[in-house]
Amino acid sequence: LVAGAFMAFSSLKNAIMLFTSIQGSAFVVMGVLALLNDYPSLSEHIANAVYSHMFLLPSLLLAPTVGSIYFQQKLLKQENKWAMPE
Repeated sequence: LVAGAFMAFSSLKNAIMLFTSIQGSAFVVMGVLALLNDYPSLSEHIANAVYSHMFLLPSLLLAPTVGSIYFQQKLLKQENKWAMPE
């Protein structure tokens, strides 16, 4: 929380980008795991994998977060092209 508050004061765009990326990838990971939970045979394998490999869930969260931050940075560089003509 302290690091997040410091980032919010130092650069608002990057802080918003980071928090929305984490939130979006958390929603995607939870949604996919919820959908896979409907298949009983597959849900046992997923539960065993999550419980036995402690870095599986954070890596599933980190991969889309990094991808979305990259995509947002790429779009942010083209922001001046989006201006409405006067």
